[in-house]
Amino acid sequence: MPDGYAKRGLRDILNELIERTNSIIMRLRIVEQRNNTSMVKMDSLQTDALEQIKESKTFIKNFENRMKKYEETMIQMETMIKNISKKINRSVTKNEIKGLEQSIKLYNPVTSQFVTKRELNQALKDIGGSK
Repeated sequence: MPDGYAKRGLRDILNELIERTNSIIMRLRIVEQRNNTSMVKMDSLQTDALEQIKESKTFIKNFENRMKKYEETMIQMETMIKNISKKINRSVTKNEIKGLEQSIKLYNPVTSQFVTKRELNQALKDIGGSK
C-alpha cells in the first residue's frame, strides 16, 4: 500500500503541477493578448499623431504663405499711399485757387471796370471844377 500512496501522491503532485502550469500558460496568453492589443492601439495612436503632425505642417505652411501675401499687399498699399501723398502735396490748394481766381478777376477786361482816358480826363475836370 505504501507504493499506492506514493504513486497516488506522485500523481497528485504531477496533476497539481500540470494544473498550475496550464494556469500560468493561460495567464501568459492573456497578458500576451493584452500586450498585442496595447501594441495595436499604440500603432494606431502613432499613425494618428503622425497624420496630425503632417496636417499641422501643411496648415502652418499655408498660413505662412498667406502671411507673405498679406505682407506684399501691405507693402504695395504703403507704396500707393506714398505716391498719392506726393501727388496731393504737389496739387494746388483751395487758397491758391482762390488767389488765382482773384487775380483773374482783376485782369479780366470783361468783368473789370477799366476807365478810358477820356473818362479819366472828364472825371478830373469834374473834380477840379467843383473846387
